[in-house]
Amino acid sequence: MKSNNYLNDLVSNNIITIDKIPHVFDNVLFKEAIDSMNEYKLGIVCVVDQKNLLKGVFTDGDIRRKIIKIQKPFSALFVDDVLTHTNLKPITIDENKKIKDALKIMNRNKIWDLPVISKKGTLLGLIHMNNILKKIIDNSFG
Repeated sequence: MKSNNYLNDLVSNNIITIDKIPHVFDNVLFKEAIDSMNEYKLGIVCVVDQKNLLKGVFTDGDIRRKIIKIQKPFSALFVDDVLTHTNLKPITIDENKKIKDALKIMNRNKIWDLPVISKKGTLLGLIHMNNILKKIIDNSFG
């Protein structure tokens, strides 16, 4: 079995970069955000401002909970402003933390995707649980 130093690697070396994740500007419609989520086949969309500062996130689970909670036709949600349905206090990780720190946060909060931000709050990308698991398996078993 190989040595597994991967867990001590930096988050910044292991992200899915912003150009490869679902993200939308904070002034778009809810439907556009869902379209972005579908396009990238991830269960999360990050909402940013014009400077790519992370404003919030919403997930496919948030969408399911909204459908149950809000008593209006689903199609009516499509024309809502994205910020109406966005978690404005998302769980994030700094790019300079280690992978093991990301895993602890993801496990504690039972999430599969973790937005990675710079010290200034700029969205850099995501850490995705499947990618972490793949690297652990590759590093451990070859």
